[in-house]
This record gives sequence, structure tokens and C-alpha cells, in this order.
Amino acid sequence: MRESLAPPPDVMIVDDDPAVHQAVLAYASDTFLLDNCINVHGLTWFSPDLFAASLDHAIWFHRDLRADGWLLYAMESPNAAHARGLNLGRIYAADGTVIWPAG
Repeated sequence: MRESLAPPPDVMIVDDDPAVHQAVLAYASDTFLLDNCINVHGLTWFSPDLFAASLDHAIWFHRDLRADGWLLYAMESPNAAHARGLNLGRIYAADGTVIWPAG
């Protein structure tokens, strides 16, 4: 019988370095953009034939930001066909300001 393991601890990023906050959001933005596109194709991360990669992910940081506050990530996939997809996104602050576009 296998021994039961304790669940992993929660992870919280606490750092005042702006580069850390940019890196966290850059990673998260790419992951969520891929989700957006594979869903359009009727796939999930558990689909056995899924092979997903981000070939061109560009981010422009227009303002200082923090990854530990309220943010809205609005995404769209205006074109997804033939195993390819175009994904666009914007992250908004609580006051409606566009923090940065991603695509």
C-alpha cells in the first residue's frame, strides 16, 4: 500500500522587485493564452494528442504592475484553425487601466 503524502504547501510570491512581478505575469499570460486557443479547437490539457507550444509571445509593459493585486486578463482567439491559433489578451487593473497587452 502506498503511503499517503501531505498536500504541497501553498505558494505566495512576495517580492518588491518589479522584474519578479513582470516575470510572474509573463509566465501566467502565456499559459492562459494557450488555454484560450486549445479550447477553441475542442481540446483540453488532458487530450492525448495535444501538442501545444507558444511560438511567438510578445508583451509590452506600459506601466508598473504588481502580480499580487486584482487583475483582469481578457483574452480572445480571433483565428484558430488547422492546428494553429492566434491569441490576444489584455490585462486590466481594478480601475480599468490597461496594464499591458499580450499576444
